[in-house]
Amino acid sequence: MTDHKHLAVDLFNHTWSLLDTTNRIPEQDEERVHSAHASRYHWVIAGIPSFANEGLVRALVKNDPERAKKCLHKAKNIGDGIENEEDRDWLHTNLDAISGELHDH
Repeated sequence: MTDHKHLAVDLFNHTWSLLDTTNRIPEQDEERVHSAHASRYHWVIAGIPSFANEGLVRALVKNDPERAKKCLHKAKNIGDGIENEEDRDWLHTNLDAISGELHDH
């Protein structure tokens, strides 16, 4: 695994841990968004931009739903180009779940 992919995975998992934290303080919400941006950067450098956008969308859902919608659209478009069917299905399943969260807001 490349260094950038490894960092992307670690930051992605950290973002998830913050998303799963109940009663987050405002600083943790800010950290969550920064972690998602950093993860996105490293996914892009590693050559996997579709996963980068999925993580960013997930981080933005509650704090910036309008921006999340734009990132969701971009992630779906990029995801359509994924050749590996399993990866493409995984991404679209997750994006569909996020889309449902956006409609709840």
